[in-house]
Amino acid sequence: MKRSIKLTPLVPLLFTALIFAIYVYREKAHNYFRFSEQVYSGPVDFSYQEQSKKLGINHRTQLFISAAPLENYYAMAPAVDYVSAGDLDNDGYTDLIYTTANPSEPLRIYRSLKGKGFESVEDAWGFAGEKKKGGMVYATALFDFNNDGWLDVFVARDGCHDLYINEKGQNFRSAGEETGISKICNKRVTGISILDFNRDGYLDLYFTRLFGDTSMTGGDDAGVTYFIPRINKEAPGAGKNYLVENVGGKSMKVVENSGLDNGWLAWAAGITDVNDDSYPDIIVANDFSISRVYINNKDGTFTNRTKAALGLQYNSANMSLETGDFNNDGKVDFFVSNVSRSTYASNSYNYLYKKVGPEKYKNASLDVGVDRCGWAWGVKFIDPNLDGKLDLMVVNGFFNDGNKPYWYKWSIYGSLPQYLVNSPDVMPPTRGHTIEGDQPSCLFMQKNLRQKMDL
Repeated sequence: MKRSIKLTPLVPLLFTALIFAIYVYREKAHNYFRFSEQVYSGPVDFSYQEQSKKLGINHRTQLFISAAPLENYYAMAPAVDYVSAGDLDNDGYTDLIYTTANPSEPLRIYRSLKGKGFESVEDAWGFAGEKKKGGMVYATALFDFNNDGWLDVFVARDGCHDLYINEKGQNFRSAGEETGISKICNKRVTGISILDFNRDGYLDLYFTRLFGDTSMTGGDDAGVTYFIPRINKEAPGAGKNYLVENVGGKSMKVVENSGLDNGWLAWAAGITDVNDDSYPDIIVANDFSISRVYINNKDGTFTNRTKAALGLQYNSANMSLETGDFNNDGKVDFFVSNVSRSTYASNSYNYLYKKVGPEKYKNASLDVGVDRCGWAWGVKFIDPNLDGKLDLMVVNGFFNDGNKPYWYKWSIYGSLPQYLVNSPDVMPPTRGHTIEGDQPSCLFMQKNLRQKMDL
């Protein structure tokens, strides 16, 4: 009698061995990726110059590095470098607020000196108390909370948040307790979007969050399984997004059961009228998944209409999102930045969603040539040459500490069975490696939307 050999238990091991073999081969074949392989370039008739120090913006963002057991992983705090811009003292000039990832100096606020420079005014304007609270500030939002004509400042902290009321450009008063905002406590806010979801005339807020409130650096959850989430699957440790209602300029509260929890790793959101009913809808950019489109039901709830709006278009590494009418047809489009490489992330690229009708978008990124920009992060529609057409500024690059590629290691470990990769300390060392640090940013001009400029 012949004996049969069962190979089923060996299949996972054979598959893992094959993946590692491919990794070793490809790392040797592509030692160091160069950005010029990916995008078209062309001349422009203007230039930019770095002027931060000259104008008085002199702080440095503190890098969040190597907190055990993350020493074998690029240790990055979500939204550690966040900037908000607005005229805080109504003098006609734009002021700036930066987060720094430094608990001892979490905010830097720069008042514009009538366009000739900036001065640091966080203490003089009443924000000195932020230094005493400890922890990081992840994001800020400038909006007129009480409709008095002056921009107030929402501060999303590593813990309970705060709202600073603008006292006519002379001082800012902490109003977290009296407005109920100090009762809203959640960590790792990656973005704050401003909208009036119920059209009552008062501005509301929507928080996007990457991870939940548990720590990734030790404690009871040191081995949590959300370390490397599965592609297009709900992440068990994803942060719950929040819709916060402004109640008559007197208080703020979380809107329960809004349908906007999301459940994925969210980096950013865009506000636009998707279905042309004059109510603001929300589009969320999710990492390790696709963008989600949420339609406003006009009753404090939202419905996920992603498939109807975007069809089967797939973008799996969303980093940022920007809305704007790039072709001046009266319909608001949106752009989603993604991670892409010509060698081994060729299926992931930026998406420019052109609105073709109510609740209907078409991907136009390949048609106009804005699909590639490396490891793309922040994006903004701008008009640097003042020709009335929106251009695209895409900021990219990530983790540069040497000239050995780390992407392969990340890709391989991300494709392994979850039980093998359930803790950060199994990752290979990052020191001496680069992920995408060698890449310049992209400026795509409307002339042909295929021009790149190294800033």
